[in-house]
Amino acid sequence: MIVWVYVDESGDPGFRFGRGSTSHFVVALVVFDSPGHIERTDRVIARLRTRLGLRKDFEFKFNRLKHEWRMEFLTAARYSPFRIRAMVVDKRILRSPNWRKKDIFYNYFVG
Repeated sequence: MIVWVYVDESGDPGFRFGRGSTSHFVVALVVFDSPGHIERTDRVIARLRTRLGLRKDFEFKFNRLKHEWRMEFLTAARYSPFRIRAMVVDKRILRSPNWRKKDIFYNYFVG
């Protein structure tokens, strides 16, 4: 079975806690079963942008989005044909020196 996957991450692969590195690293996936499902979801989001009076290229960045629009987005997308998978890594509990190498860490968890 072929699927289409969009990947995004939050946090950073660094281990300098207290000096700028995040304690957690999150990888999220949006999984579609067909290009038609991608197009259908894109139309839902485009209609929401229009309804909210936003530019056609407006990106819904949840960390900067007002709560009301966040809820509007979730309500609009709730019946869209995709699945979400997410993984949260608490970097503070990783002890192996190999896991604390940024490239190895990032490539493993995002890959």
